[in-house]
Order: sequence, then structure tokens, then C-alpha cells
Amino acid sequence: MMVRLGAEATAGGDPDDPAVFSWGDNAAAFCNDTDFVWDRSDPVAVRRAKFHDAERALGADAFAPFSTRAWREHFITDFCLRWPAPDRFTPAVPPGATATGFPVLLLSGDLDTQVATAISRTLRDTFPQARLLRVAGAAHPAAGWSDCARVAMRSFMLTLRQPASGSCGEPAVVAPAVPQFPRHAKAAAAARPRAGDHSTTLDHRIATTAVRTVLDGWLRSFRAGPTGTAPGLRGGTVAFDYTTFDDHATLSLHRTRFAHNVTVTGKATLTYDGNLVHARARVRGPNGQTGMLTADGAFGFGAPYEDFTVTGNLGHHRVNVSVPAN
Repeated sequence: MMVRLGAEATAGGDPDDPAVFSWGDNAAAFCNDTDFVWDRSDPVAVRRAKFHDAERALGADAFAPFSTRAWREHFITDFCLRWPAPDRFTPAVPPGATATGFPVLLLSGDLDTQVATAISRTLRDTFPQARLLRVAGAAHPAAGWSDCARVAMRSFMLTLRQPASGSCGEPAVVAPAVPQFPRHAKAAAAARPRAGDHSTTLDHRIATTAVRTVLDGWLRSFRAGPTGTAPGLRGGTVAFDYTTFDDHATLSLHRTRFAHNVTVTGKATLTYDGNLVHARARVRGPNGQTGMLTADGAFGFGAPYEDFTVTGNLGHHRVNVSVPAN
């Protein structure tokens, strides 16, 4: 799983137009304006020594399960080590200064890993009249994840009146997730039997694993689209296509394994209107339990999620069960 996450964490390319985004402008702003563990006037060798001293002080488990080195190299935390020392430096806000007499609105998403809420709060030391608006379920920037935040921001820009409420408490977007990563079917949560179900507890666990296999394939496609292939968690492949059809995407699974002893081969569709997922696949599980299963439910970016209804057969057992989508 960790290897797959690393393989998927790839940087995007540069836009054609530097007016849209410029790495040079980004570097200049970041390296000139950010405070580091070294002084701006330090020679590169001194900067490097201070950087590594600070890194060692974090401890080996600071970014567990990743190593400190892996975290540093992924986020390029030494990016500005060699940035030229400025001839002069005048901070936008001098240390200890405050700015009053005008309204300020701060938006902070509770899933923002770039500017955490704890950091946003410190801005109120500089802007004591600021209103901090907490935005549930939002990453960075908060207004890109929430209609509530966008409305609040637009209203503030038009009227300069701070919102009365201190939060956008209902997430507009809920990221889909997988609750567990069972090594084998027996470790998966058992699906709930429905009327007419004649399958065993093991069948219930296989059905849950089959649904998780399909949903894991969709999660991979969300990160990598619009077309391509990706490996299953523990074997096999998935192929996804968001371009051929206007109203839905397709997912093909070939001997895909989310758990070691359950393979799934078949097709699935994601209908954009309602995030409706339909899957039909041949499932091979332990103890010779093999059969065709059909699964229907809702899954994607949004909430609430529906349970998946799974029907079909495993071995000689009729399956009619319910599996939570998230």
C-alpha cells in the first residue's frame, strides 16, 4: 500500500502560460517571504547545517510511518537552501506589528495541510479585528471546497461586513475512504444479510471485500484520471475511462485483489448524476467460493453515501447482502 501511494504521488506539469502559474514567481515569493530555520544572510553551508540540526531535532518518528528523509524529499523542504541572500529585506508585516481599522476575514479549512488552522489563528495577533471562519471538510484553499465559504468570501468582498457565523459547519465535500485494508477475506467486516440471503458468514466477508476492491479501483482513478491503468492493492489491475461517455465513467477490473485471497474480474460504471456505482464481476474467494456478484450503491465526492446492495451467488449460496459504502 505504501509503495502504491508513493507511486501515485507525482507532480503535475507546468501550465503553458506563465501568467497562469510560474515556478519562478512561486520560488521568488516563497523563498523571499518565508521564515526558515536559518537566517537569510547565512552562507549556504551554514544554512544547510542549521537545516539538518532542525531535522534531527524532530526525531525519527516525526512523520511516521514515513521517514523524516522521505517526507523532506517529497515536500522539497530544502528547496530554498541555495536561494541568494537578499541585499535588503523588509517584511510585509514587521514582528510584533498590528493592523487595525479595517475588516479582515480569514478562511480556514479543517483539512488544510498547507496552512493549518493553528497557523491561521496566529494571524489574529497581527489583525486583532479579524474574523476566523472555520470551514468543515475543506482543504486548501477553503473557498475552493465549500459553497458556504465562497458565499461568505464574496459577501465580505462586496460589503466588507464579516459573517455573523464563525464556521461553515456542514462539509460540502466528503472525501471517499476505505475503512480497513484486510489482508485476507476473513479479516473483512461481514456484510449485513438481507431478506432472501442464504450465504454464509465467509460469503458475507467475501462480498464486502469484493465491494472494497471495486471502490478502491475508483479511488485510484480519482487520483490518476482521465484514462489509464492502476495496480490493485495486492495484485491485478484496474483500467478507467472518464472520456468516452458524457454521463458516466467506466472501470474494468482484471483479477484485482484488495485482499490476498479474493480476486475480482469485471466491469463497473460511475454515473455522475448521483455518484451511482454499478458493478458486475466474477469473484473468486477462499474455500472454492466462486460466483457472479452485482453491486449497486453511491460512492464519490459528496455525502451521504448509500450502502451497496450486493446480489448474486457464491458457490451454491444465494447472496443478498448490504455493504457500507464508506
